[in-house]
Amino acid sequence: MRLLLQLMFSGDGNYLYTGARQDDQMYCWDVRHTYNSLYCMTRDTARTNQRVQFDIEPCGRHLLTGGCGGGVTVRGGVQPPAIATQ
Repeated sequence: MRLLLQLMFSGDGNYLYTGARQDDQMYCWDVRHTYNSLYCMTRDTARTNQRVQFDIEPCGRHLLTGGCGGGVTVRGGVQPPAIATQ
């Protein structure tokens, strides 16, 4: 069981990004369909108990996160693909 460390909503409020302590995966969830995550992003945090946080830049196109090596990782295109509605 992982300790959920951080939650952050996208600018439009439709997507939720989550990160957990000692987990090298961050997940993106569609809050309208929460049964499965849409996708996950990797980061270098599985070896530490430190709080490694992430943030979404104001335009909502990039997600930034720290890692065990002291660097910052920038993920582009964090807006999920459009989901067809019926």
